[in-house]
Amino acid sequence: EDALNAALEVFGIDDVLNASPEDFFFAPGIETDEDLGYYYADACCIFEGNKSDTLERYFDYEAFGRDIRLETDGDFTAYGWIERI
Repeated sequence: EDALNAALEVFGIDDVLNASPEDFFFAPGIETDEDLGYYYADACCIFEGNKSDTLERYFDYEAFGRDIRLETDGDFTAYGWIERI
């Protein structure tokens, strides 16, 4: 239900009705560029196998999330991050 509401908030009813659920990626609780950066860094296993507190400390999660937001067809909603894939 939250994913549907998020899609309606960003894309509108016509786009949602003409799409299937598989056309969207929904991540609940993602509210900021930094949240999005952390989410994608974890999902993409950026530091997997090379877990270094020093390296991770210098990684700019906010900039990474901002780039994802600007380069995808997605946005933040009251329900979380929704992206058309």
